[in-house]
Amino acid sequence: MTVEKRKGRSSLLTINGVTKTTTEWAKETGVDTVTLNRRIRDGWPEEDLFQTVQHSPRYDFNEHYFDTIDDEHKAYWIGFIWADGYMAIRNRNNHTSYEFKLSLADHDYRHIEKFNNDIGGSYKVKHYECNGFAGTHKAMEARILITNQYFGKLLINKYGIIPNRTDCSGLLSSIPDNLMKHFIRGLIDADGSFCHYVAEESNKYGTYVVQKCVVDIGGQPDLLKKIEQHLVKHNIVNNFERKIHKRHEAEDKDGAYRNLKFCGKNQAMTLLHYIYDEATIYLDRKYNKFLDIVDKLEGYNEVQIV
Repeated sequence: MTVEKRKGRSSLLTINGVTKTTTEWAKETGVDTVTLNRRIRDGWPEEDLFQTVQHSPRYDFNEHYFDTIDDEHKAYWIGFIWADGYMAIRNRNNHTSYEFKLSLADHDYRHIEKFNNDIGGSYKVKHYECNGFAGTHKAMEARILITNQYFGKLLINKYGIIPNRTDCSGLLSSIPDNLMKHFIRGLIDADGSFCHYVAEESNKYGTYVVQKCVVDIGGQPDLLKKIEQHLVKHNIVNNFERKIHKRHEAEDKDGAYRNLKFCGKNQAMTLLHYIYDEATIYLDRKYNKFLDIVDKLEGYNEVQIV
């Protein structure tokens, strides 16, 4: 399947060597042109492009899953979704549709299956070709799409999950303190990072090779301050004024998005142990990275360079 966009005219869609305009395909298959163009834009696979509403598969899931954040998995997923979920409100033919989408790199598709299982969903995780980072290349992604009015309104009205979201007050007021570490893990798994590296440091006694570790959490300033206060309260990190910084120097980038770093081997590792030890839900790739760092740092002593 290939698509050729034409300025001011219907796009040309080629399927199995047959090329027609999207308008012609729509008339032939009974799917309206607007719906067909949206499906193409959203990366629907060829076999699903022309399915009509009455033949669309019906999916079941627990639409009340996020009514109350009262366990580890719910706290984790609302954090993950805040960082990496997408909500769209579409108005068509006097009908408002609420569409929630969760997309990850294709190699992380099993994580979406975990989410599908937790919400009791019968959805099929689908795989699409999309534009990669900054649109410089093609990449594969795994995706789940949920169209449900109650579920969509809940995420929007209670948790503030809207495009370009900045108001996290409803989100923060809904997460109990005893579940906050799971929420933080969800944020870091979705859009945070951590790493370790080797560096040289000097003092009056000589130069040393030391191991370093850094945890970086992204989000809105109010959200980051709440996280910092929670970690200080539970003696996970030291209590001092940390700088919340931008990722880019340009004024027109980042919007309200900021980063908060926790540096130092002991402090960063204490934080990672706090969120990952005994956890039952996590992104496998990052959890394995955490275990790898633990293996490398355990029992490590600073080495003096003679």
